[in-house]
Amino acid sequence: MNKVLRFTAPVILIGAVLYLVIITLIDQAGESLGNLPSWTSRTILLAVTTIAIVRYRIKNNNLITFREGMLVGMVAAMIVGIVIALHTFIYRSYIRPTYNQEMKDLVAQNLALQVNEEGEKLWKPEQIERQVNQQWGTFFTTKGGVIIDLLGALGLGLLASTSVSYMARRVRVKD
Repeated sequence: MNKVLRFTAPVILIGAVLYLVIITLIDQAGESLGNLPSWTSRTILLAVTTIAIVRYRIKNNNLITFREGMLVGMVAAMIVGIVIALHTFIYRSYIRPTYNQEMKDLVAQNLALQVNEEGEKLWKPEQIERQVNQQWGTFFTTKGGVIIDLLGALGLGLLASTSVSYMARRVRVKD
């Protein structure tokens, strides 16, 4: 495990710093309520997981087993996921405490604008209220955001680790 952390720590650190810088720039640009933060975290998570596995293989004399690749990838994904979740907690609790309500209002507004082919509204106000507050309510809390970030990081990390570990063990990296 010490070898895994030693080889992957620089990649994880660079990925975490890059994530924080990009997310700060997105927030400064006023785009924090859009899809850009989610896609940024996913892209960085996938890149860090992939690069960590490849770097481990290169530093390990171009040898890696599927098990080692999975371990490296999941460790990298878990650490980056924790950084993303910590950022979500700090951002929603202290930096922008109105974020959850703003997101809830934006979703309710988007649901209210949806119409069918005849131009009739698809959602009644009471349906929107129930949908946003009861059925999706957890998503619009800081705790819900942290849980989603952690589960998303583990899921994406598992997918990336599985595919990259399988390819890395079969394809020889040339010096």
